[in-house]
Amino acid sequence: MKIHPILINGRITRLLSKRDLYICPKGRRSILYEKNKVYNINNNDEFSLDQGYYDVNECKLLEDSNFNIETNINNNLGYTKLNNRHFEEKPNDEVILNYPTNNTELVKLSKLGIDSAFILLSLRFNQSDKKFLELQKIRPRFQNLKFNKDNYINTKYLINDHLINFPFQYLVFPTGVGGFKNLKKTIKKNIKLIEIIKMHNTKKYIDELKVNNFKNQFYSSVFFHNEIINNFNVEQEEKGSLNYLFNNNDVLDYFLTNYRDLSSSMHLNIDIFRNDLLLRKSIMNISTECLKIFKNWKSSTFDSFQKELGRLPRKLGFNDIYLDILDKNYPKSLLKFSVYILSASSNIKNIQDKCGILHRYGLRRLIDLKLIIVLRNVFKSQKNLDHFKSFIP
Repeated sequence: MKIHPILINGRITRLLSKRDLYICPKGRRSILYEKNKVYNINNNDEFSLDQGYYDVNECKLLEDSNFNIETNINNNLGYTKLNNRHFEEKPNDEVILNYPTNNTELVKLSKLGIDSAFILLSLRFNQSDKKFLELQKIRPRFQNLKFNKDNYINTKYLINDHLINFPFQYLVFPTGVGGFKNLKKTIKKNIKLIEIIKMHNTKKYIDELKVNNFKNQFYSSVFFHNEIINNFNVEQEEKGSLNYLFNNNDVLDYFLTNYRDLSSSMHLNIDIFRNDLLLRKSIMNISTECLKIFKNWKSSTFDSFQKELGRLPRKLGFNDIYLDILDKNYPKSLLKFSVYILSASSNIKNIQDKCGILHRYGLRRLIDLKLIIVLRNVFKSQKNLDHFKSFIP
């Protein structure tokens, strides 16, 4: 049995090639990395080199596919145990693509807050270069990024499984310009990313793809959306640039334990943040800068976002009906995608503009838009907002 493990190194995540699954002496899922070292992985197939490891001779290779995952809830790292039931492996094969190499595209991606794009630039630029120094001023955290150069020797990377069969026309924002950006309108929505990759590899393009600077923009757009998905579990990506309301999980836990509604008009069921781990992660991204933005939003803006989000699964082919973002059946995998997916799918300029603003202020994914809908009654009056903030220590 093979999986795609994810290596977490500080703020950087890397999707590794498929590798065998092992069982450690404590019965947890593990993978082999760095010769004879076996590392435990969590429920999201993630691991860190700082967490300790087993010798490969202490572990067993999982060859029997007749297993199921049972979460070990007593472990804060979210490790999993295996029981003798059925476990289904991810169906997609590995798909790889070249890293972006065009400096203009890498600068653009760095300005969008993609850490790995800045790392790729740092390996190409003289660090006294004017553009390089300007980027460090935009995001001071870039000065402290730690990474292993050996991880970037390979010129290719793995594309996330969720992205492979995604309609390509919705991936052209935010990096696309000119004819490439216009592919949102000119290319059929049933053409998936995997088909574009095959065309690119064989150099047999359909007419719609014959646009100026296609290759560089293609590499850039796919890399952006892949990084957004892969870095889903990185907390507070704009730390150092934004002032987050919840400094850490302990502060959030205190808030969830002590919060009480000001009145029934707020319609805020605080339990939703205890039961929905995606929303719990998202609320950590709320900053004082975001609150200033929402203060000026009209009720019609919240309504527009909710309606456009409800139409999105149908546009993307997930189902055939309108599905409200708050519906329990809303596709969870879709919530990890960039807000720019909604921007590309919508013809409402106000939605497109605000998606760009939200990304800039750390609300990068569709789950963050769900959070905005959940908290809209908190944002709509200063009294409600002050009450909400009063429970944050």
